[in-house]
Amino acid sequence: MMISLFQLLLLSLIAVSVIANTGEATYYDTGLGACGITNKPDDMIVAVAQEYYNTFPGATANPNLNPVCKKNITVHYKTKSVTVMITDKCPGCKGKYDLDLSPAAFDVLAERSVGRLRGVTWELVDGKSKRDVALGVTSDAAVIGHRMVRRRRVEVSA
Repeated sequence: MMISLFQLLLLSLIAVSVIANTGEATYYDTGLGACGITNKPDDMIVAVAQEYYNTFPGATANPNLNPVCKKNITVHYKTKSVTVMITDKCPGCKGKYDLDLSPAAFDVLAERSVGRLRGVTWELVDGKSKRDVALGVTSDAAVIGHRMVRRRRVEVSA
């Protein structure tokens, strides 16, 4: 089966959409977050950058109703990973994909004395199968695109 230029372009766009977000991570004193949830330092939670929080699809003027609230993300730093729940926004984060982790979550990735982790990657994991999470699939379109790619590979190799 021959793939058209349009199909190749579509597949390359889908591949780009599954790339994890990259930024920096720090830790902060937890408490009452923008989602209206009060957290403790030992909770596995995260504040996403204010820019990301405010532009998340469906965000309204009421931060407690932001659809990003209570979504889980998996954060990766070097060889370590931690899954945390979004409960806050980080007004001090400079990059759109920067994170502020609870002390407990930060401790999973590095010693607190490091202070700032550069080159952290992360992706949303809510509503995804373990297979899709393992593949880094971050959107429904990417899931559909990935499945189409698998089917084509099977057809081509059969």
